[in-house]
Amino acid sequence: MEFKDYLLKVSSGSDLNQEEAKEAINYMFSDEATQGEIGGFLLALKTKGESYEEIAGMAEGMRENAIKLKNIEGLFDNCGTGGDRSGSFNISTTNSFLLAAGGVKVAKHGNRSISSKSGSADLLTSLGVNINITKEGIEELIEKIGIVFLFAPNMQPKFKNIMLVRRSLGIPTIFNVLGPLANPFKLESQLLGVYRKDLVKPIAKALKAMGRTGIVLNGDDRLDEGTLTGETHLAIVGKERIEYKSITPEELGFQRITLKDILGGEPEYNKQITLDILNGKKGACRDTVLFNCALGLLAANKVSTLEEGIDRGKELIDSKKALNKLNQLIEESQCYA
Repeated sequence: MEFKDYLLKVSSGSDLNQEEAKEAINYMFSDEATQGEIGGFLLALKTKGESYEEIAGMAEGMRENAIKLKNIEGLFDNCGTGGDRSGSFNISTTNSFLLAAGGVKVAKHGNRSISSKSGSADLLTSLGVNINITKEGIEELIEKIGIVFLFAPNMQPKFKNIMLVRRSLGIPTIFNVLGPLANPFKLESQLLGVYRKDLVKPIAKALKAMGRTGIVLNGDDRLDEGTLTGETHLAIVGKERIEYKSITPEELGFQRITLKDILGGEPEYNKQITLDILNGKKGACRDTVLFNCALGLLAANKVSTLEEGIDRGKELIDSKKALNKLNQLIEESQCYA
């Protein structure tokens, strides 16, 4: 089929299968694709509503067009979609140091701020991490210290034309949810937060269709993180089935908080929050990271219950293992400057 056939199919309200979706995005990455074709397809897809097969296929296509990285077993990412406009501090980035200290191989895929004041790349730069590392450096770092940051624009050199169309459209498209699924590494599992509750199910199905396991979640207050402000809605993606459940802070022994308790700001402000947490400061920010650490450890099969994960997270902070992992990443990443 040609691209116009995919456009007609989507425009008529029919879903593409996974392979068709991959072929469609491969064309969009090519020099032949016009901005009109790309924009028309994205608008038709948005009007119809994206199926999980389309999400999985387009994510696979993005991976195929990204920088090629070698296969390393057991890799994990805790990148979320962003876009929740909550103004929270960098929860998942802070959590990545706990997870790496806990034995999870974290290949964190991320970008600079889009809808917030501080994206993961902004925070890491503020902390002193070199985010512009060569392909060889990325592969070496993850194997040497068990954590690396993949700066999305460096991973997708062919994405510029599509990015221009996204900006001109000025509305959310399927690309708002593809980023966390498009990590150039072949991931084994993920903790993937989404900014809308209705996205949990299709993203979980897409994750499974891509051969991965993990947890997809959405927190009340539209957070793309596990939240202590209300319920967190989970899809636990196993090899055979997907289990859906919701959990409250009280069930895990946490006090319910408000969004104001975890508000962030500019990168320097968020840097201090992260350092305070890793240095043992208690409060709502620490508790939120502990909850997300437990979710990540469970998603990576490092613990069997959330309660066990919370206890493990406390130990990783209080022993300074998580702080040491951050310092290790800062030091080692600068070797590739």
